[in-house]
Amino acid sequence: MKKLWDRKTGTKTNQTVENYTVGVDYLLDLELLPYDIKGTMAHAKMLHKIKILDKKELSILITGLNKILSLWKNGKFKIDKSQEDGHTAIEAYLTENCGEVGKKVHTGRSRNDQSLTMTRLFSKEKLGKIKKETENLAKSLEQQIKKQGKIKMPGYTHMQRAMPSSVGMWLGSYCDSLKDDLICLDAVMKIIDQNPLGSAAGYGENTLGLNRGFTAKELGFGKVQANPMYCAFSRGKFENLILQASSIMPQKKNYDVLELIRGNIAVFNGYQNQIENIVKNLPAGYNRDFQLTKEPYMKGIKLALDTLEVMILVIKNLETKKTNLENACSSELYATDEALKLVRTGKNFREAYQEVKEKFYQN
Repeated sequence: MKKLWDRKTGTKTNQTVENYTVGVDYLLDLELLPYDIKGTMAHAKMLHKIKILDKKELSILITGLNKILSLWKNGKFKIDKSQEDGHTAIEAYLTENCGEVGKKVHTGRSRNDQSLTMTRLFSKEKLGKIKKETENLAKSLEQQIKKQGKIKMPGYTHMQRAMPSSVGMWLGSYCDSLKDDLICLDAVMKIIDQNPLGSAAGYGENTLGLNRGFTAKELGFGKVQANPMYCAFSRGKFENLILQASSIMPQKKNYDVLELIRGNIAVFNGYQNQIENIVKNLPAGYNRDFQLTKEPYMKGIKLALDTLEVMILVIKNLETKKTNLENACSSELYATDEALKLVRTGKNFREAYQEVKEKFYQN
């Protein structure tokens, strides 16, 4: 398949090099295609607003983009590996099916800000879902605390029974942690709510007069990400912030699903580390390395959502074994209480602690 950027000389990229550089990007972009189309529609409307496209041309492009979306929904729109990504596949379809106007859709835009825009739109939607599922998980915990929270159970330190606790205290520790996580999620949602479209190849555009405020409003962003160089190197940074804020609650019970959740913590952290290591030493401007952040980011988002969904089911169906828990609250758990009672009689804590300790050892 002829590439949009091929030279007229017909020189072709070495197939081994092409396979290596493309990787699985064209497959990942198929999942991201609706967000790319949304960004392209907003860009086309903006080009009409600044009189690059006339009304008829805009109508043709919007019709063509909707057709692509319809084909995609029915599993009939494919991205060829030779096209490298979804941006090229969209432009190629428009050029082939809409004529010369299809070539105008890329005016004032690069594949760099296209990728930033579609990923940002994807991130906003997924982060909203993660927030909702985190809230649902916290509510499920609260419901179980109300239902079973008063049941006594031992608290552990150094993996040994140490002090009296309760189901409510145990579940409440996770619930409170999730509520703090929601604060982090809100902060990250505010940070990423910036429109990168119009940053072009990373240095902006000073000739056409692109209306970035228009596309920001059209796409539902809170503001324009004004500095085009920051748009470029926020890629990877924002994805890493999102994964850091996405909550996966580890468990230590030996049941299949919970063991997998525990193991997936390491997998999730691995995705985050991949992104961090890819972007941490990059120079200013666009670097092809950014492409490699897409796969671990998308996998991390999916894993976070899947895990939250499973955890909600686990918590909703949690049934404590009341008799076993209460029987496990043996007398030594109350040793600290005994020492504190002696403190109230006038003894210092060290003496009281030693006295009670010797008493329990004798028993």
